[in-house]
Amino acid sequence: MLFAALANTQGGHVIFGIKDNKEFQGYELTNEEFKIFEQSLVNIAHDKLSPPINLKEIQKISCEEGDVLLINIPIRKMGNPCSVDGILHMRHGSHNQPVIDSTIRKRLYDENETLIDEKDKVISTNNLEDIEIDPLWINNNPTPYYHTKSTGRANCFVFGSSQGFFDGSYYTHSNQLFDIKCDELGKILKSFYSTFGPPNIFNTPGFNIHQGDNAWFGFGPINFIKALKEQKVRYKAAGIQRSHHREIAGYIDDRYDLIFYVGSQPNVGKSVSSDYLEIGFVFPSMPFDNRKILEFYDNAGLEGPEFIPFDKDYLKPKYKDLVSSEIKLEKIGEVVHESGIGHDTWISKVLCKNPLYRRNSDSSISQHEEIIINLGQHHLINDDVHYTLIEFCETPIPYQNFNFSVLNYQAEYVENL
Repeated sequence: MLFAALANTQGGHVIFGIKDNKEFQGYELTNEEFKIFEQSLVNIAHDKLSPPINLKEIQKISCEEGDVLLINIPIRKMGNPCSVDGILHMRHGSHNQPVIDSTIRKRLYDENETLIDEKDKVISTNNLEDIEIDPLWINNNPTPYYHTKSTGRANCFVFGSSQGFFDGSYYTHSNQLFDIKCDELGKILKSFYSTFGPPNIFNTPGFNIHQGDNAWFGFGPINFIKALKEQKVRYKAAGIQRSHHREIAGYIDDRYDLIFYVGSQPNVGKSVSSDYLEIGFVFPSMPFDNRKILEFYDNAGLEGPEFIPFDKDYLKPKYKDLVSSEIKLEKIGEVVHESGIGHDTWISKVLCKNPLYRRNSDSSISQHEEIIINLGQHHLINDDVHYTLIEFCETPIPYQNFNFSVLNYQAEYVENL
């Protein structure tokens, strides 16, 4: 149960040889005895846990008083909480606590929310600037959005942290809107945040705007509206002389109990407006109380939605395990968070060159020349580390007019020696 609880929480270490009261106990193990003990732990993690955990790091540390065994418990696979005999557990302080699946989902999405009590913040419907987001830094300077090349497929892929929804999920459907000016779209976003509150810590809402073989991505509602308005600026910087095609644009705010999305096709011209604008939600299950959702649609001046169950396989998430590929990443920039505790600056996401770019033109994992990756464990900005891609998850969004997905690249870091 301890292994599963740690894996479902945030991973961690188990130490054999030190008592709960921190008294040193120690063992005297020969190399042969250690190998037998090591294999027994590997068997337990593989046979007793579902899905199994791969224990790759079991160390014997020799001290004067005896040996200590250190076992590294990795975080569970995306979308797959670990259970023992069908029961899910999480680590709560020094105890293992049985929980239901939705509790684990909430914990995984809100894992860092304890740093700041976001519920105490009030978002004005007249001021999106009140919404704090973790900025994207390039060369130690914040940037509202970043330009990258893409394979040219007409898709909208937003970099986010979604781990996907499954059978039993619901989404909303409402009529699409036309000729919506950027400021009008800004008011809709204001209504969302005034109704549902600010984004979760370290789960910054993201956006993507696509035109031909060019894409621009960034974070936060202010930067999304800014990027839409600055179409001419973006095109000039990217060397786009003229385009006869509409852009495709998507915005995502991913929370533990819902995904809020905006999908649209902005026109190309002097005054940018959005057609085929769709405002929607995805839920892990039918909302027990949908009054807040209907309140948002009403406040935003939108027609109330239908709630539709998932009934198509293409809406299910797609996972790819990349651990064995040992894919190294080249860092370009980072998404940073300044904690209120000690004013430390942490890196929660990293902008990297995509080592899989154009490997497979039909695969979403290979679409962009640069990508945003998520870190399961955050680190201080001055830490000297390198990154390895370990997992990928694509969560499709039920927008009607083009392929729209959230791409979650997961990486781990190792300190450079």
